Amino acid sequence: MAGSRKNRRDHTGRTQAEQHRCAAATIVRGWPACGPAPVVLARRAWLEDPMPSPAMIVDARCLQDPAYRERGIGQHAESLLRGRGAGGRAPRLIGLLDPALPTLAPRVAALFGTLRWTAYAEPPDGGWFVSLSPMTHDPLRVARLLTRPGRRHVAVIYDFIPHEMPDTYLRGQADRLDYYARLAWLGAYGTFLPISQATAAQLRSLVPGAAQASCVVTGVAVRASLLPQPDETPARPPRHLLAVAGPDPRKNVEAPIIAHAASAALRAAGLPLLVAGGYPPQQQAPLRALHERHGGDPALLRFLPHLTDAELRRAYQEALATVAPSRAEGFSIPVIEASANGSPVLASDCTAQAELVSQEDALFAPDDTARLREQMERMALDPAARADLQRRQQDIWRRFTEAEVGARFWAALDTAPASPPVLRDARPRLAMLSPLPPDRSGVADYTHAVLGAIARRAEVVAYTEAPSPRAPEGVQIEALTPLASLSGGYDAVVAVMGNSHFHRRIFDLLLDYGGGCIAHDARMLHFYVGLLGRGRARALAEVELGRPVEDSEIDDWLGNERTLPTFFLSEVLRAAQPTFMHSRLSCDLMQRTYGTAVQHLPFAALRLPEPGALTLEARAAARARVRLPTDDFSIASFGYVTPDKAPHDLIWALSLLRGWKIPASLAFVGDAPDHLRQDLEALATYLGLAGHVRFTGAVDEAAWCAWLQAADAAIQLRAHTIGSVSAALMDCLTFGLRVVANHDLAAAIDAPEALWHGVPDNLSAVLVAERLATIAEAGLLAPRDEAARAAYAEAHSPDRYAATLLAGLGLG
Repeated sequence: MAGSRKNRRDHTGRTQAEQHRCAAATIVRGWPACGPAPVVLARRAWLEDPMPSPAMIVDARCLQDPAYRERGIGQHAESLLRGRGAGGRAPRLIGLLDPALPTLAPRVAALFGTLRWTAYAEPPDGGWFVSLSPMTHDPLRVARLLTRPGRRHVAVIYDFIPHEMPDTYLRGQADRLDYYARLAWLGAYGTFLPISQATAAQLRSLVPGAAQASCVVTGVAVRASLLPQPDETPARPPRHLLAVAGPDPRKNVEAPIIAHAASAALRAAGLPLLVAGGYPPQQQAPLRALHERHGGDPALLRFLPHLTDAELRRAYQEALATVAPSRAEGFSIPVIEASANGSPVLASDCTAQAELVSQEDALFAPDDTARLREQMERMALDPAARADLQRRQQDIWRRFTEAEVGARFWAALDTAPASPPVLRDARPRLAMLSPLPPDRSGVADYTHAVLGAIARRAEVVAYTEAPSPRAPEGVQIEALTPLASLSGGYDAVVAVMGNSHFHRRIFDLLLDYGGGCIAHDARMLHFYVGLLGRGRARALAEVELGRPVEDSEIDDWLGNERTLPTFFLSEVLRAAQPTFMHSRLSCDLMQRTYGTAVQHLPFAALRLPEPGALTLEARAAARARVRLPTDDFSIASFGYVTPDKAPHDLIWALSLLRGWKIPASLAFVGDAPDHLRQDLEALATYLGLAGHVRFTGAVDEAAWCAWLQAADAAIQLRAHTIGSVSAALMDCLTFGLRVVANHDLAAAIDAPEALWHGVPDNLSAVLVAERLATIAEAGLLAPRDEAARAAYAEAHSPDRYAATLLAGLGLG
């Protein structure tokens, strides 16, 4: 059952075949080289919709793929699933799908209790993983499940025809590498369900360890619709010979065509040869010419169109004999279909057919057309010989009903051995995919800051593309590769996603292989447009909005994200198991927008004052270091200055304060784009505030902390309301600095009422000024609320962050 072969390259330029070969060599033979062999897998809670045991994850891609779903592979796979529940067991089926393939037919989707998109579709440790067709689709998508201890790994095996006929199916080097890499991955399974003894024998010879593995031959079921129906009209007397083949060269339809053409007796009797198998006109023409060259009457060679099951059943019933001429098969469905419908079968002696057709007088070598001619003549012209063969073959099909084949399949699963759990201490193993310093990224700095706390609770390996990366003590660093996502040696893999180029490969690995995800941004528009292209951004927007989207709309959104009607997060949310966001508002927004549950992971407070830093003396000294006037009510706004932080409203608020005789000054502590800074300076000059508005530009850590000590009040605003997290606002709170912030921004980081002075999200300079005036009533260098500050810092400590993350991953 040879299929199409993909040659897609990954980010390193390797083809899919090369990825398979490398991954198979690394993983199938043992645990990844990124750390010591794991020693009791921490029990991983089922992250969504807890499911009763037993549960079975099923690689269902062959049921999506148009190349297989309506052919022998798809029909066999579907019939196996329909038989679940045999022997009193009714496992919950979890279908593992590929979003790049078409959706499942409704009748197939109904077989599954749950559908998932990545190999993180796993219930609690144990249960089955069943691949319905391991040689036809990318094994890397299920590698994590294959390398996960404590699970029963089961593969349905059809044939090894490409290995038998490489000149036909494995012509290119990429095809060969791809095929034999998939073959190598079979070594990860513990139970095999081949469809014939012939396939089982090849399996044992080709796959190391298969001879010692559990192996149960199931056969393939004849569809119930191809069995005789009790109320159907009796068939007419047999008047034709039937060849069942197909356009694939190995089907060897030439043999019955030549044998029929060469028979003067069949010509004289006017007995036609009907050919079933879906031959298009361009393939019929050379076969008709072949028939004519060997003396055949063109009127006696007929190609059948695609038939309904009722039409195919009638073709069998009205056949003097059915010819199954294939050179190679994993199993022969025409043999059992013909037997079920009373047609004698003449079959080539390829191994899979010979184990079904035991009558020597019904077998022929694929190229022995003379013998086949004699057999066809005997079936057509000797009624006694035909009746005798019909009687001897009449029960072939009875072992291959859906009930019989399904019972063998499910019984084999019940006895399938589980791979042994690997014992170790109780600390879970966690892989984190993230930028790290020296990457110039706030997410990189943040991940670095929390990794130490996570490493105190788990074994952590950080995968990154950062050059000469830095990580806290106890955290192992590896180059970012698919190995983390593919290895079952990790109890969880977490992709840290942001909106910059540092996350491009992390994004691809997440979509390809799944895992947990910490989403730092609630909008991914710039990521899609800048890194994935405008076409993909537009296509995703159309999916999320359910309508056409013009390029002009995307331009408008880029110019003003407050007009953004969607968030470009559906692909991330579909792949991630689970997704974490730092704001409850963002979690609620994703639930409302996409119907996807997102876990709240409160932002960690990373910048704390040194002991004694908030005494009156220390704060006065800091005020002197940043050159603040001793008699000014000093207001600071922290972070990179952007229009959505409402900087113009801040200057208008300052004007109101000074008009109310409050000697206030405003400092923008952080860098600002030149054009925005010039615009703000012009407004300050217009309002007579030029000497009271200050731009510090980018500052180092010491200066940032000095401003947090020195300021009398802070102001942090956001013009949009999507639950964005502000690290700068959190710094203000952990330093006990009283701050004015709009409700959405403050709620995102759980700002305590004792330190937060709220203004509505519909920003107003007057309300901002009023809140600042309230703070000013306490005077310059007023004492800070140490109890509120300390309580907030404790509730948002990195250690609390680590505990919440691991609990959300089911590893708490």
